[in-house]
Amino acid sequence: MILAAQLISISGKAQMEMAPRDSLVVTALQDEMERNMAQLQEEGYNRPFFIAYTMADVDMQYAIATLGAIVSAEEIQERNWFTRLIVGDYAINDENFNNSFGQIMYPSNYEPLPIDTDYWGIRRAFWLATNNVYKSAARKYQQKMKTINEYEMDYPLPDFSRENAVKYYQPAPGSNTDIAELKSRARSLSEYFTDHKNIVHSGVFATQTNVQSYFVNTEGTVVVKPHNYSTIAVTAQCLAGDDVPVRSQIQYIGRFLHDLPDDDQIETDISVLLNDMRNKLEAEPLKEQYIGPVLIEGPAVASFFMKAIYHNRSGGILSDRPVLSNENENEIKKYIENLEEARNPGSSGKIAADFITISAIPRLASFEGKTLYGQFEVDSEGVMPNDTLVLIKNGEVVSHLNGRTPSPRELQSNGYNRLVVGASNLNKQLLPGNLLIRVGETATKENLKNKMIDLLREEQLNYGIHVSSLPVSADKRPNAFFKIDANTGEETPVLISGMHGNQRNNKILREVIAATDEYKVYNFLVNGSSGFSMNGMATDGTMVSLIVPSAILLESYYFSSFDPDNSPFEMVIPLPE
Repeated sequence: MILAAQLISISGKAQMEMAPRDSLVVTALQDEMERNMAQLQEEGYNRPFFIAYTMADVDMQYAIATLGAIVSAEEIQERNWFTRLIVGDYAINDENFNNSFGQIMYPSNYEPLPIDTDYWGIRRAFWLATNNVYKSAARKYQQKMKTINEYEMDYPLPDFSRENAVKYYQPAPGSNTDIAELKSRARSLSEYFTDHKNIVHSGVFATQTNVQSYFVNTEGTVVVKPHNYSTIAVTAQCLAGDDVPVRSQIQYIGRFLHDLPDDDQIETDISVLLNDMRNKLEAEPLKEQYIGPVLIEGPAVASFFMKAIYHNRSGGILSDRPVLSNENENEIKKYIENLEEARNPGSSGKIAADFITISAIPRLASFEGKTLYGQFEVDSEGVMPNDTLVLIKNGEVVSHLNGRTPSPRELQSNGYNRLVVGASNLNKQLLPGNLLIRVGETATKENLKNKMIDLLREEQLNYGIHVSSLPVSADKRPNAFFKIDANTGEETPVLISGMHGNQRNNKILREVIAATDEYKVYNFLVNGSSGFSMNGMATDGTMVSLIVPSAILLESYYFSSFDPDNSPFEMVIPLPE
């Protein structure tokens, strides 16, 4: 159930009707923030000009089971939080600076927040942290201004963007899931493996994470909103020849447990997973490196695009700002030169084919009947993104995802500094919500394969590579690799370590030569501690959704020879019967 949110873009204060618990938290945060803003100044140092507090109420439940028995289950309740305090002004402040002669830092001394909603407990914790964050920021700002004055710098870029204040409130929707239900599903699904004696290890991990986040700042912004994630992950491992382990896994993602497929569907998917593992035991490994055309379909298409544009700071969609260092005069000159060069609209160059357009569409809630879990209306800094932000057009990067730290190409925030939150984890990252990748050069999947075969023959290659995925309902699923015979078109399974190759080359999108005109939605969790990973098993973080063609054809891609990267078990006696 999605509850309506109150959203007001304002220049001053406004009142919102909030649940009593949320209202008390916001009041405590605002009262302590305003007290520090009015009184905090150490002799000989500047006062802060901006303070922001972020807090997250986290309620996470999980259950892990193997062979029908619970091995671990826990309910975690905690509060995670941090303080941002800036000394200086919007033009120049203590941020974006590295003091090469040693940072003067004071420990944050984060007092544990009570999980009970205690007004004075919240204030005391933020008071202590704010004190030491201020002392560090004040000294850092003083050293930065000394550097700027000493080298007579014309400081080239503002340090912090001005944004309208926003008040946004969305009450926690509540969750009908309890730990007993998670244990029941984990136990039931894991029992499926008891009849499969060739599986040496298996497990089911079921989670429900409910978070209510709070953000306030001295400009008048207040953002209160929920973050809910539920996952079921299934892992299995068998032994190949010489007792080398073969692992595989699938994962389902939703807001709540009832969003995920029922046990019957998941058991059907597990059967497909186990059959795929048996087939891999008989498949021939890729014995030599491969460079040539590749046909990609399914979730691997989303993985390909996300890694190409998100992980590449040199040619991707994330803003990047050099940090000023006072090491020597040459470093400062280099810093200014790098900023000026990065301001050039063509500095990223063409990174994709002319017919590829990539847009962020954060407010879209669904696409062709499938929920987009990456949908959001306001970011972690209280900035509202536009309905559409074109990132790549005619093969060139025309915009970058940005927060309130100005970059050479983005002086203002466009609302993409998102909260990544979970148990014992709270941070902010530049992240998309929903991405739409359109490829103008289209063909049917059959024609893509025929075009690939034509390329193989032109390049006098004996085979090409087809990357597919298991036909299961899971959001995260293993890739399946096939060799396509250049003469017959016949496909045979092949073992490949994974899609690594030249995937993060910032020109890899130029290799896309065609795609289907059918589009699919894939939802994923970004794990704050490990970063975005299509092959990871994140259980909390934040949601990202991709709308991509169902299949694409690359003119050239690189695969290394198969490396199992697994140490043998060296079993002394066989499995128990």
